[in-house]
Amino acid sequence: MNKKTNTKINSFPNDDFWNSLENISSGLSTLIKNIISALNKMGVISYNLSLTIRIFISSIVVAINSILERQKHY
Repeated sequence: MNKKTNTKINSFPNDDFWNSLENISSGLSTLIKNIISALNKMGVISYNLSLTIRIFISSIVVAINSILERQKHY
């Protein structure tokens, strides 16, 4: 009776955890960018301000995803 053993160690945090965090940060970024775009279309904020905010948020998300990607390997 030979049982196959699971060679993958189920440790926490695993890749699924880090991928979920990346998806959450990207989803929040998209939500915030859509809200900023809606405020721009309603005339609440200017186009230049909305563009600046969207670029700033995108750069933050890229930095967060880069950090999370590095954490997967430790």
